Amino acid sequence: MTGKGIDIVEVVRIRKACQRRGFLKRVFTEGELRRASRGQFYAGLARRFALKEALFKALGTGPGSTITWKDVEFVDVEEGCGIPNLSSKARRLIGGRRILYSSSHSQGLAIAVVVVE
Repeated sequence: MTGKGIDIVEVVRIRKACQRRGFLKRVFTEGELRRASRGQFYAGLARRFALKEALFKALGTGPGSTITWKDVEFVDVEEGCGIPNLSSKARRLIGGRRILYSSSHSQGLAIAVVVVE
């Protein structure tokens, strides 16, 4: 294991952030927005936000310093499986390491854990 990260976020915080101009477009890909709209929209976005934050922590970076929010796309989080879609920039940073992740949410909170090995 080369890195691990965990993040927890309040769903209401993401709902409020979505009211700010540009937040959705800056943080989420079209695929993430489409997939989140199939269920509890704000909880789905909160899960994806927590996953991205946990991945940044596992990589020891922050959004914008090496990769951006949209360089990593988590689409199939509801199934609890899959591989995140990575931009070429993110693939270079990760360098062939595996990304393992898990996330969940309740009415009020979303949590995510990411391991890079």
